[in-house]
Amino acid sequence: MPGDGWEYHWYKDTNPRITNPELTIDSVSGTDTGVYHCKAQRGDFSVKSETLQVTVKDPPQPQVRSDWTEAFHGEKVSLQCVIQDSENWNYMWFKGQNKIVSNDETNIQGNTLTLSVQSSHDGEYVCQAVLQDRKVTTSMSTPYSLTVREPPKPELSITSEWKTFYPTEKLTLKCSVKEDSDKWGYEWFRNGTPLPKDKDKDISLPGNTLSISSAKAVHSGQYTCKGRHLTRTPVTTGEAEAVQLLVHDTTPKPTITKREWFELFYTEERVQLHCNMSGVGWKYHWYKGTNPPIINPELTINSVSHAHTGDYHCKAQRGDFSVNSKTLQVRVQARPPASLTLETELSDIMTGDMTLRCNVTDGRQWNYTWFMNGQQLNESSNVLKVAGNEETIKSEFKCKGRNVVRPLYSALSDGFIANNIKVKETPHTDLFFSMTDSKNQTASPMKEYIDSSPTELEELQEKEELITDRTSVVHEDGVIKDEETPASEANGLTSFKGR
Repeated sequence: MPGDGWEYHWYKDTNPRITNPELTIDSVSGTDTGVYHCKAQRGDFSVKSETLQVTVKDPPQPQVRSDWTEAFHGEKVSLQCVIQDSENWNYMWFKGQNKIVSNDETNIQGNTLTLSVQSSHDGEYVCQAVLQDRKVTTSMSTPYSLTVREPPKPELSITSEWKTFYPTEKLTLKCSVKEDSDKWGYEWFRNGTPLPKDKDKDISLPGNTLSISSAKAVHSGQYTCKGRHLTRTPVTTGEAEAVQLLVHDTTPKPTITKREWFELFYTEERVQLHCNMSGVGWKYHWYKGTNPPIINPELTINSVSHAHTGDYHCKAQRGDFSVNSKTLQVRVQARPPASLTLETELSDIMTGDMTLRCNVTDGRQWNYTWFMNGQQLNESSNVLKVAGNEETIKSEFKCKGRNVVRPLYSALSDGFIANNIKVKETPHTDLFFSMTDSKNQTASPMKEYIDSSPTELEELQEKEELITDRTSVVHEDGVIKDEETPASEANGLTSFKGR
């Protein structure tokens, strides 16, 4: 107030506060909000000032804002300390109870904290602001949580079951990040060196795969890959576990082996041919001439015959790649034949033993096996003696040779049934011939009579009959006799006729 001698009285609302030219509140609070005025007084004279509205507010609480709640190691993450509708603040950042200062991994610019994310940055962050030129400090912000993770590790796989290849084979490697797989690109390495795109015409890198269209020896090596995030640069994964690939210089042929390596097979022997190609994943196709293939590593012929003679080869195949073996010749020869002969006179069969002989004529010593009606007999020599009776003459006998070296047995002989032998009888000399004149060969009247009998002349013809026919021929005292001829006729003329 101009002039001297004035006293000043301060009022808040209508309440006096202090008598002093100056009103000082060292630490203002909400209770200090109100309407202030002063009154100048000198003696009984006083003058009031205009009123002044003083409003006291609490400092604003800042908020931490960010697009990140989760970050990968190596990413750059920004956190902002925001005070709504206010400027001229200085900002401080804290992680836990520790104040953050700028360094290589953290940078504070204005209200922004930028992190080059490391594992140690995982945790809770708060900020606080100080009003410039005024000793006003905000409260701490609400904690903001940031989670730091290592990028997922990719998995490297090979689409085939094998890792060893031959020239011109196709192969494919696949690199996969299971989490958000569509958000990753991939980088490939061989022996630690990046594989550039379009440098090798045989290599293509579509999507998450590495394809080699025609393998060569130069493609051998240790392959690995890593993921690169498509939108969050420069996030990259660690390297996948390496896969070692080997590509041979040349392609060998499959090898064919015989289980029994014989230059010559005998009929009925077992033939086993085996095809093998080094490595895994092969399918084997067997060929004989133009016949349809048999798909199996082993070709087995349980009982070989002449029809199996020929050139065989196999083809090893996996995927679109195949290799043919050399040819192997299989030769088949018939077993030595066995012949069975009857050594007993037909007329003696029914009155004694029947003797059969088996013979294999290839110059070696043989033992023998005998069969009667398909049942093996207990006889190993080349001669078989059996009793001649009604059962045995109707039975079928067979034999074959046995040996201790190949061929271990001969072919089976033809069957022999005594009952089926055809008998050829020789006409006997007509006893009446002695009645003729030996010099002029003039027949006697009796001889002429007999010769002129057409019925009895026909009986002189050769004929064949089975032993099992109604009649059988026996020799008795040098005279041919029909067992069914009545005794009264035996002394007649017909008894001198050969049947």
